[in-house]
This record gives sequence, structure tokens and C-alpha cells, in this order.
Amino acid sequence: MRKILFAVLLLAFFVVSCGQKQVTSAFDPYAGGNTGLALSFQEGNPPEEIFDAGQYPFGIGVIIENKGEYDFVASRDYGKVSLIGLNSAYFGNPETSKAIDVDVKGKRKNFEGTIIDGDITSINFENFNYQQDIFGNDFFTLRAEACYDYQTRVSTKICIKENVIETSKDADKICKLNEVKSPKNSGAPVQITSLSQNPAGQNKASLLLVISHVGTGQIYKKGSQRFCDDSVTNVDKNIVYVTVSLPEDTDATVNCPALSEGGVAGYVNLYNGAPRTVTCTVTMGNEGKIYEPVFLVTLDYLYGEYIEKDIIIKDVSAG
Repeated sequence: MRKILFAVLLLAFFVVSCGQKQVTSAFDPYAGGNTGLALSFQEGNPPEEIFDAGQYPFGIGVIIENKGEYDFVASRDYGKVSLIGLNSAYFGNPETSKAIDVDVKGKRKNFEGTIIDGDITSINFENFNYQQDIFGNDFFTLRAEACYDYQTRVSTKICIKENVIETSKDADKICKLNEVKSPKNSGAPVQITSLSQNPAGQNKASLLLVISHVGTGQIYKKGSQRFCDDSVTNVDKNIVYVTVSLPEDTDATVNCPALSEGGVAGYVNLYNGAPRTVTCTVTMGNEGKIYEPVFLVTLDYLYGEYIEKDIIIKDVSAG
């Protein structure tokens, strides 16, 4: 009896242990997340406080970590970090803007589902020394702004059912034309947050894509000569370049009227940063096939964000 009870308890322990094992879904190709390049100041650079009258030389270091899944390539992508909130003449005219001149690879998920972190680099600004002689302590807010190209990749299985009125149980087991899909987004601050498919007439289906800003920064048009200018007059704010495609070996085609370049590519304006719905039509063949190709979307944009730190300026003469 004791042996039987021990065996039952051992089996129960095994079942519970297996149930607690954390398994990463192998069906999501991306690591996910809503961040691109994340910024932080190096510890001690800048310092918490400095002195006036040229008594305290210091540097400023900005750490850049790629927490998204786009590989930033310096020779291909635009990227710059600028220091705002200080009058450089007061600090000896140091350099306050530098390009991101190294590649910063994004994180990724390997074939086992393990997430591998993205690259970390830093940009260092040297030769700061506050020259003014002040009366009493003061402070200023230092801002480090990053402006860089980034991209989101999205993949979703859609249903190709060339007889759109087919409702047999066997057909529905394969896929459904009338269904809310689950778009898979690479880690990035702009994503497709909703995608649904519905019948739209003979051999046609509609796709409704909702493009949303899920990050904490600001979207700009990639290639804009105003870069990350946040002024209200910048007409290149909140603009995303969208590209859609189906596999080359499928006999279906896709067309999105809002995309001016042949219905498969073009700029979309997320007015005031609000989500934007794009409608596409999938035209299917006439061979009675039922299958699920992967619908691919890429979102390209320029992205701007910043970090801030208050720095105390101490009056040496007051000491």
C-alpha cells in the first residue's frame, strides 16, 4: 500500500513539475517588445553636480542599447545623438552632436526560442567645462536626443479559399476567411496591433490593418530633411512607409488603395500619432485551393526619443 501511495505521489510531482516548466512559443518568430534604440546616461558621465568658473572638466556618455529587432547598420541607416539644453559657449564650445557610426544589431529569437539580447554601444562627448562665474548654486536640465532609422517586420497567416462561400467543416478546419488574425510583430515602437480578414465578393477577401504607435518617442518620415524636428510645422511627423507582400509562389495578389506605389507600398500618415487603419483586398485564383500563405508587412520610419538629467552647478566662491 505504501509503495502504491509513493508511486502516486511521485507521478503527481512529475506532472506538476512539467506543468511549471516555462516554454517559449516556437510559432512566434519574433522576440517582441515596443522599443527600438534605448538610451541611458553612463554612470558619472555626466556627474550629478559640477562647479563654475572652469573648475570642473567633465564628459557626457550616452549608452545606446538596441532593444528591438531591427539591425541598425551605420553605412545604411541614419542615426545621430545630440545634446540639448545647454549653451555650448558656456562649456568651452565642445562637440554636442555625433553620428551613430557603428552597427547596433537588434535582439533576436533563435531556433530554440531563446531570446538573444541586442548590441550595446556608447557615444562619448568630451571637454565640457562650465566657464561662467555664477552667484549661488544653479542647475540645468541636460537632454540627450536620438534620431534614427528603424523598421518593423510583421507576419500573419491569412486564409486563401478560392471559393469564398465554402463553409464545409473540412474547409474551416484549414482556415477561416472571416476571422480576426494575430499579427506577429518584431520588437519595435510602431506595430500592426490588429489585423482582420473578411469575404469581399467572388474570389476576394478584405484585410483590415491597424498601424499603431506603441513606443514612447515620436515618428517621422524616413529620409526627411527635417530629421526629428518636433515643431508643429514639420509635415513629416507621424508618417510611416508601408510595404505589403505575399509569397511569390502564391497565385493570390494583394492591393491596398491607400498605398500609392502600385497598392503594395506607400506612405501612411498616423494623424496626431493616432492608430490608422489600412484596407487591402486579396484577389484569389480559381483553382479551388485552400491554404494559408504568410502575409508580410514592413514598416519603415525615422524615430526620435530622448532622456533627461538635472545637473547642479555649484558656485565655488560660495564655498
